[in-house]
Amino acid sequence: MSKTAFSIVTVVVAVSLCMGQPASTERRINLQVQSATFTKVCDALARQYSLNIVAELHLANNPPASNVEIKDLSEQKAVATLAEYYGRVFVFTGKAYILRSKRWALRREQDRFGIVNYGLKWSTAGKVTIATKTTSEGLLRLNVEVTEASLSAFAQELSKRTGWLLHVEKDLEQIRLFIRWNDASPGELLEALTVLLGARQTVRIDRSEEQKRRDLHQLEAAADARSEEERESEQLLPKLLAVLNEEEKQRWLNGERLSVPLSRLPADAFTQAYEYAAKRFQRALKTFPSEYAPPPDLLSNIEDISLVLPSPSETVIRVFVRDRRQNVDYLL
Repeated sequence: MSKTAFSIVTVVVAVSLCMGQPASTERRINLQVQSATFTKVCDALARQYSLNIVAELHLANNPPASNVEIKDLSEQKAVATLAEYYGRVFVFTGKAYILRSKRWALRREQDRFGIVNYGLKWSTAGKVTIATKTTSEGLLRLNVEVTEASLSAFAQELSKRTGWLLHVEKDLEQIRLFIRWNDASPGELLEALTVLLGARQTVRIDRSEEQKRRDLHQLEAAADARSEEERESEQLLPKLLAVLNEEEKQRWLNGERLSVPLSRLPADAFTQAYEYAAKRFQRALKTFPSEYAPPPDLLSNIEDISLVLPSPSETVIRVFVRDRRQNVDYLL
């Protein structure tokens, strides 16, 4: 290892041996990276050990590239030691390591100063790759790779791939990111970014214009498909409910089948209800076998007609008629 080589573990391992600690059964990290930058080390760690990592990158005041070697460290100890060397603190969410800059505002100001006064600039525009898949439950999952790309570039690609619109404060747009995360939900990813940047998370739920058009078309199609009888029933129902007392309304709301005699209705509701019953009777006549068909003058006696309020599983008001001559009841 050269003089600039960065060996994290020599002292730690020696201490462990001196203390006689038992061997751990957890996964151990062993990693060598030549001419390592922060990005390069994070990438190697993420790829070789399938770790999910989210970090902010800085242009100025970085440690010089060196040969990094990790020997026999636990996963969290390896990440914590790397974070310390590169001026970060880490937060583990249970699914991803978030590497936040120490003295975040100062590091960003150093970047601005270097860009303005020394012509520092990023060598590339960076790269954003987002692959999506949908689970059997219909949930969206993402595999994300971001290498030295800006937050605004990430937001654009996220919107393109998922439809999620990420609104970024102008002052944060040019922050450069490193992300390696497999099988993340959009919510998990955005929460990690707010933790990384100490940002506020504001959620706005709306639908695209295309989705609104599809929803409207669906409603219009459903309305066209509804029968004339359903529409007439829907118009009549409030007038029937208006004559119920509170105790009757509660019984109906509790699922009890209730009927309203035609004779109980006021004049305006009576006319509409009788026309509804007559139409339903005429439709029903077409469905009865001739030997069981009700008499044509079945509705001649108003006292024998009641309207049956629909149950929660029904969509129309039904008509109950008693034929006193034949001692037969009809539910139409």
